[in-house]
Amino acid sequence: DKQRQREGHALLRRWAERVDELGVYDWQYSSQYFFPRHYPHVAANYLKWMHRHGVRYYVAGLHPLWAWEGPHPWLIAQLLTDVPLDADALLDEFYTNMFGKAAKHVRAYFDRLEQIWMNQERPMSRFRNRMSPKLMDSFRLDRRCMKSLRTSLDKALRSADTYVTKSRIGLLSRGLELAECYF
Repeated sequence: DKQRQREGHALLRRWAERVDELGVYDWQYSSQYFFPRHYPHVAANYLKWMHRHGVRYYVAGLHPLWAWEGPHPWLIAQLLTDVPLDADALLDEFYTNMFGKAAKHVRAYFDRLEQIWMNQERPMSRFRNRMSPKLMDSFRLDRRCMKSLRTSLDKALRSADTYVTKSRIGLLSRGLELAECYF
C-alpha cells in the first residue's frame, strides 16, 4: 500500500529530526496467518531505507512458523549485520546451504509464495484481521496455484539427496498442507 508506506516514511523522518538515536519495532509475526507471509524483498528494502534514514536500533517481534518463513528471519539477521548486502545473493546462499541439490525448487516455491503475498487485491488486509477466515477470501488463489506450490515441493523432494534435506522439505510440505486445507 503506497499511501501507508508514504505515511510511515514521513513519520520516521519526523522522528529522525527530533532525536539523536533512532530505533524501530518491526511486526514480523507470521505464525498467526493462514497462509505463508513471505516478503523478503520488501523487508530488505525497508531495512536499507531505514538505515539510510538514521535507524540504528531494530527490534522485531518474531514468532516464526519455520515451515512458512524459513529464509525470512535468516535474511533479516544477515542484513542487520551488514545492511548493504544483496538480498538475492543472500537468499541464494540460504537455499543452497539449506537444500543443496533441491535449492532451485525450494527457491521457486518461496519465490511463488512471495509473488502471491505481494499481489493481493487489498494489501493492508495482509496485516489486519490476520486470524480471520475473511483474510483467506481476499487471496487470489485457486487450486491451480496451490498445485504449483505443491509441485515445486514435490520436485524439491525428488531432488534432495540427503536425509536432512528431505526432512527440511518435509517440514515445508507439512506447512503447505495447512494452507491447502483452505483451498
